[in-house]
Amino acid sequence: MTPTQLRNMMIERNAKLSYTLPERQFNAYQESRGLNLVQDRRLPFDENGYHYDFQCDFLRATDESYDVNFEIDGEEFHGSPIQLRKDAWKDKIKNAHGLKIIRIPAILTQKRYWPYLDSELPKALLSKEKVVRIKA
Repeated sequence: MTPTQLRNMMIERNAKLSYTLPERQFNAYQESRGLNLVQDRRLPFDENGYHYDFQCDFLRATDESYDVNFEIDGEEFHGSPIQLRKDAWKDKIKNAHGLKIIRIPAILTQKRYWPYLDSELPKALLSKEKVVRIKA
């Protein structure tokens, strides 16, 4: 897939009208833990002469910017080979602009898995990897 094809796939004709159940569940989790993440923010990125606006599920704010992007990945949408390549491409651009990516499988947002997230999120945040995929 060429960069132009990927760019064209990124164009969204409709704004997000509602949050998915996993996004609502993760928001409840992060609020209960006092993480103070910003939900559903679009960030601009310029890369190789192109401008992109990527929607980020959750962001951790610093004094002047954001440093970590938490993405909630549902298997149905984020499990296909095409979507995995698209996610990797977006992650590379976000990393180049200083964002660390933490990808969380949607199943882990259910309340019964919150203790697991309590143990895995600190490890992900401390990891030197630029993209961390928490395993389900």
